Amino acid sequence: MRLSGAFSISLMRQVCHARRMDTNARATTATQDTLTRLREELKGTLCERMGMDVLSLTASEAHLSMPIAPNRQPHGLLHGGATIALAETAISLAAQLHAESLHGEGAAAVGTSFSATHHAPAREGFVHVTAHAQHLGRTHASYLAEIRREDGTLVSTVLGTARLFPPRKEISAR
Repeated sequence: MRLSGAFSISLMRQVCHARRMDTNARATTATQDTLTRLREELKGTLCERMGMDVLSLTASEAHLSMPIAPNRQPHGLLHGGATIALAETAISLAAQLHAESLHGEGAAAVGTSFSATHHAPAREGFVHVTAHAQHLGRTHASYLAEIRREDGTLVSTVLGTARLFPPRKEISAR
C-alpha cells in the first residue's frame, strides 16, 4: 500500500512515535534522528526528484522547503502541480504522525481531498510550506497549508484532508 506523496507505510513508521496520545495533546514530534532517517528514505521518490526537504514535523504542523528552478512550468513560474505536491507531502507526513500517535505502529494516513488556490507566482529561489492542523480526529485529519516565497509572499493555500486507519489485522492462514 502506498501513501499519497509517495510515502510507504514502513517509511512512516520510522517517522512516527508509536505511542497513543490524547487528541488534545499535540506534542508528538519527529526527532532529529528521525528526520535524518526520513531524508534518507526520501531518496528515489518524487520528493527527492522535486528537491523537497523536511525541516520540522509534528502531528499538528509540518514545515518543508522546495527549490523553484527544477519545478517550473514552461513560462518560468513555479508549476501549480509542484506546489500542490509539496503541500500534500507536508499534510500527509503530519497526518501520518497523528495516525501513529492515536492508533500505534502500523496505522496509516491516506490523503482523500485537496483543494488549492494559487495567489502569486514564484520564479526563483525556494518556496516553503507550513501545514497547520485544523482538525485532528480519530478517523480524519484536516490541514491548511500555506506555501510562501522566501520573501514571505503567499504563493498558494491548500486545504487537505487525510483519512486515518488503525493498523491492519493480519489474517492467519487456515
